[in-house]
Amino acid sequence: MVKINKIIDAYIRGRASEEEQSILINFLRSSEENKKYFRAKTKTIQSEKSTYSLEEWEAWHRIKNKLLGQATDKTKISSPWMALYKMASVIAIILLIAGLYGLPKLQQQKVSISANPGQTLKMTLPDSSTVILNSNTTLEYHPLAFMVNRSIILKGEAFFDIRKKNNTAFRVKADNYVVKVLGTRFNVNAYTSNKNFSVVLEEGKVQVKSKARNQNTICLRPGEMLDIQKKDNRHKISKVNTRLYTSWKEGLLYFYDSQFDDVINRVEKRYGAKFLIEDEVINKFIISTTIKDEPLEKVLDLMKNVLPIKINEKEGIIRIHLDQERYNKYLKQKTNRTLDPG
Repeated sequence: MVKINKIIDAYIRGRASEEEQSILINFLRSSEENKKYFRAKTKTIQSEKSTYSLEEWEAWHRIKNKLLGQATDKTKISSPWMALYKMASVIAIILLIAGLYGLPKLQQQKVSISANPGQTLKMTLPDSSTVILNSNTTLEYHPLAFMVNRSIILKGEAFFDIRKKNNTAFRVKADNYVVKVLGTRFNVNAYTSNKNFSVVLEEGKVQVKSKARNQNTICLRPGEMLDIQKKDNRHKISKVNTRLYTSWKEGLLYFYDSQFDDVINRVEKRYGAKFLIEDEVINKFIISTTIKDEPLEKVLDLMKNVLPIKINEKEGIIRIHLDQERYNKYLKQKTNRTLDPG
């Protein structure tokens, strides 16, 4: 039993070799007692770990599919009932896995993928949809449930390119909102620190609904942005240049007549830095610029050159305050231009 215990442990962690997989298949086929032992052993191992990284889950998933494929007869079907057969196969696999591992435990397990501060991360979901996570963002899903309802949980910001799958909707749950789609490309900004929740649609169609009662479903068309105030669920839909809100996935930040507080908010996430605006008037400054691969120091120099501000760093926090002398000159010039009849 010592050897089979090691093989079961390697299998659950996605590290079983070809030889070990073959041994495990024969072990499970040989008796009902072996299946009961396998269930008990996996329950013990999985109780120690309910959250998996993407790499761990993919490794386990590959081996699981291979085991299921070897343990069942391969049948080729070509008929009008193919779609129904495929659905039945999915249900059968779910029941088989649930029987081996225990449904309650599988429901608790989840895959959690995170992009570190100052970084972005591209990943592929089990349905072949692709997602790009922005800085300091986490995406989670329960693998068993995803096979049926294609639902994920988002904390932060992500761009989605969703594959259409037999009219099965894809759902993004973020904050107190649910974004429902079939096949489309869109961006969701749901950082918990933000006062607003927003969705920008590049192509396709999405529906957004608040989890609060008596809230209507909001539909978006390509090129539109939905902006919801979390405090009271008030919202507005605007026609926008989508690249202003999705260019981050290409390593670019576009700003056009943007308020300074919005610029700082996005720069903060891009570079994983912490900012403190010490004078409220600074937040109302308007700026238009493009940030590519410049280091943070160069971005801060740009801000100082175009705006009447001073910047210094203390205890890991970048503090921005008003340069009163330059600001006074700016106000005087603005007043003179207003009074000039020419």
